[in-house]
Amino acid sequence: MAHGCDVTLADVSQKAVEYALARFGDRPGFRALVLDARDAELIGQGAFDCVMVMGPFYHLLNEQERERALESVARALKPRGRLLAAAINFYGAITEVLARGSSALFLSEDVPLDPHVDNYPYEVPDGQGFTDLFMTRPAAFRAFFERHGWRMLSLAASRGPFMNLGGVLDAASPEVQRKAELPTLATCEDRDIIGRSNHLIYVGERPD
Repeated sequence: MAHGCDVTLADVSQKAVEYALARFGDRPGFRALVLDARDAELIGQGAFDCVMVMGPFYHLLNEQERERALESVARALKPRGRLLAAAINFYGAITEVLARGSSALFLSEDVPLDPHVDNYPYEVPDGQGFTDLFMTRPAAFRAFFERHGWRMLSLAASRGPFMNLGGVLDAASPEVQRKAELPTLATCEDRDIIGRSNHLIYVGERPD
């Protein structure tokens, strides 16, 4: 919005939408509505230059549901529109388990270390987490979009070398955050950084 863009926020959570409206509802060009990503085109077909999908690809456990979300986003985008999509990186997630001291979970069958596991849906037990998770690996995440005709522009690590310091950076001073941006942008596409990242960010162009 600060750069003159119109912004539409859509979320399945009524509370999230209410929070966004409370913070930004008075800004020109902003709107927020309750909507499932699998129905993104209901906002408008061919209406958007760019769509950011920051949750559905790692909370929808079923591949057909993720495909439905991707197809809906494609219909919402203008020709050659850009998609920014997030995923949870499998190996980044399991290292986070150890970082939080959850040795019992790490040793359980819920954390397979088979190097051939590309995609892993995990149903979080009641009361033990935020919500169910679908985890993947960089090559498998990229291949998901390629199978549907998308042209990849970038695959990046969400926080570069600071991947395990999200909370620390969020609480840091603006000066620290600005300095951390430099190595993050410089290394976020490095393969060794991507493989360890908690979150992956795919940037692609809509198929014709």
